[in-house]
Amino acid sequence: MEVFADYQLTLLIVGLTGLLLLTQILVSDAASIKLKHTPGYPVEADHARFLFRASRTYSNTNETIAVFILFALFAVYSGADASYIDAFSVTYFAGRVMHMLCYYANI
Repeated sequence: MEVFADYQLTLLIVGLTGLLLLTQILVSDAASIKLKHTPGYPVEADHARFLFRASRTYSNTNETIAVFILFALFAVYSGADASYIDAFSVTYFAGRVMHMLCYYANI
């Protein structure tokens, strides 16, 4: 697919963002299982609790991932300059990773 040739880094970032979301789901689920949280009941809103922070980290990424993917696809199909799209994609991904790490650490 020639249309994607210039956007390999952006597409890699899209895939890594999916992997990041999966990782956040697994961390949240593992914390829930470890703390014996009853499925279907809301997580107590308390930033001091890791389960709440893990749940919110996953939710926040879930809230932004669709917008990122839509804009990335729009940029690719509209022929935007690949260097800009790559830079924006890397910035988005780095921001998501930093958000995750800081939120998990309660910073």
